[in-house]
Amino acid sequence: TGSYNYSQFATSNKDAESQPILLHNASQSEVDAEHEQRLIAVETALAGEKQQRSLVVSQLSSTQKSYELKAEQYLHRIQFLEEQLKNLEQQMSSLYVAFGIIQDDSKEERDQKEAWKQTQIESDAAMAKQETKREKQQFSPSGRIDGERRASSSDHSSRRGRVKQLLSSPLPSAVKASVKPAAHPPIAQGELLLLLDKDDQPLQPNDAPSTPRQKPGRKLPLRLSRSSSKRFSSAPNFKKQYCVLHGANGLYQIRYGDTYAGPVSGVHEFITAGVSSIDHTHRSSGQQFGFEVMINASVMDAPALCCAAETEADFMRWMAALMSVIDGSMDT
Repeated sequence: TGSYNYSQFATSNKDAESQPILLHNASQSEVDAEHEQRLIAVETALAGEKQQRSLVVSQLSSTQKSYELKAEQYLHRIQFLEEQLKNLEQQMSSLYVAFGIIQDDSKEERDQKEAWKQTQIESDAAMAKQETKREKQQFSPSGRIDGERRASSSDHSSRRGRVKQLLSSPLPSAVKASVKPAAHPPIAQGELLLLLDKDDQPLQPNDAPSTPRQKPGRKLPLRLSRSSSKRFSSAPNFKKQYCVLHGANGLYQIRYGDTYAGPVSGVHEFITAGVSSIDHTHRSSGQQFGFEVMINASVMDAPALCCAAETEADFMRWMAALMSVIDGSMDT
């Protein structure tokens, strides 16, 4: 009819709901609701991040504890293996020392034996050569008078007797080494009274009358006897010997003989640190400054050397030396 329809330009409710609310056109309540929704969404996302972070931290802590536990186990295992290696090295070192001592003693005995044989052979050869020369002179037409021959006949017969005696005398099986150690310097040395048998070997408790051996673990206190009235009348006599304590790396021995440079009469060996001990037994209590060196007190038939010092100063000196090698402080 000539009028214009403006209804086509009107917006529908559906289009109004899909479009964002403009803040300058929205009410305050709508703005607050929009901010609250955004805040809730951000807080929800932040809570998720925190939970994920806590989970990662827990995993890292568990992994760290597991690593520390394994590292501690490996450290203890390494320490155990190092101690075992150290013990093996000490044992090997002790064996090397023992072998060295035996080889040095054997070498010294062989050298002395060879030198003695060579000296005897050279002496016999020289005397035989001289005797042969004199016999040739007797039967040669040298114009010597009979008086000189008769005067020298007694000298010839005596020389023949000495030559026959040297040739007929058997060589000794072995020349004994000296008390002086060949491998290591002495730790302690001096004269001691030793309880020995007829062959100059240590008299063991089972061989001595009325001197029963103590049971393992039962030791008499190591002290000085203040009176000599406690001596056993039936105990064998002690023999004075020059003794030398020497060795290294936990293995030691006592060599003894009449003099320091003289031949050795016997060796009390295998004195071991941590195994051997010094006891005051029934046998040693018969002497004022007596003591007994036990190779292994826990073994009934283990060797033992009963000793006695002549003075208190010697007793204290030997005690200090023996205790230092037995408790291992000598090696440290």
